[in-house]
Amino acid sequence: MLSEAIHDFEGFPGIDGGVKKIIQTAREVGGEGFVDMIDEEVEEHIEEHQEVLTNEELEDLVKSSTEE
Repeated sequence: MLSEAIHDFEGFPGIDGGVKKIIQTAREVGGEGFVDMIDEEVEEHIEEHQEVLTNEELEDLVKSSTEE
């Protein structure tokens, strides 16, 4: 894992705050799977769904957002 290779890496700015906000919102929503959500579950989900976009995909996203 990268954190084992880079010992002084403190993480990306804002990710912890973002995870905390997701947890808070999930608990406000309530219900099964939301009230007992933990940081590790959110972080794992984020890691599983990361993908690198091509320049063309980024251009399409920008174009579609400006059209709306």
